[in-house]
Amino acid sequence: ASEMKKSVFITGTNRGIGLGLVKEFLKNDNLSIIIAGTRSIEASEELLQVSNDTRLQIVEIDVEKEETVKAAFMKFQTESLLGDSGLDLLINNAGVCYPIDVNAPIDREAARGNFDVNVIGTLAVIQIFKPLLLKAAHSKGWAQVINLSSIMASMTHTFGPFGDRHFTGYAMSKAAVNMMTRCLSMDWAKERIGVTAISPGWVQTTMGGEGATISVEESASGFAKFAMELGEEHNGMYFNYDSTPIDW
Repeated sequence: ASEMKKSVFITGTNRGIGLGLVKEFLKNDNLSIIIAGTRSIEASEELLQVSNDTRLQIVEIDVEKEETVKAAFMKFQTESLLGDSGLDLLINNAGVCYPIDVNAPIDREAARGNFDVNVIGTLAVIQIFKPLLLKAAHSKGWAQVINLSSIMASMTHTFGPFGDRHFTGYAMSKAAVNMMTRCLSMDWAKERIGVTAISPGWVQTTMGGEGATISVEESASGFAKFAMELGEEHNGMYFNYDSTPIDW
């Protein structure tokens, strides 16, 4: 029996890993629709040029602004982007990294910024889009949420290869994303919605900066392949983009 085709929604697709994931998913014939979320459609020039593939839909969403998350959800409904089958895969990639100097007086705005987008924004997207995930879980037996984590979120490997204390605020927010992933994975397993944390690795993006060792293509291709394979056995776990588990 041929597998049912899947749908995917990715936030933060104007550049970097999000854009890379869109390009990779477009290569996959097992996807019926690829929905790319971006803060500003106008400003997402590269995304607009990616493909004339009719499976690609671009939706405006700024995870920091609840009303845009709700508006995006309404667009899914009114334009019936997913038909009756719901959303199979939600990838929470939208993220920010505001540097914080821990040896200077606290910059509360920067500290809050990391949490507003990476943690609270991600949680808002998951909660608001849950009805569509439930629909897929009911019709196909499983739906999947992937939260973008980081090697810097690991208590075991604190800062990973970075060692730069300016990443403290970002690392704190991604550790919170890991805890959110664990909590939701326990709460929602009975509803057949999996929640998994994946680190894209140290990628050559605006955020990754100099010294990053992995190309966007390498990270995104491994990530996209693994994302399509996730199931119950991966629920509540923390992985690298190449499917190797990471210690919490």
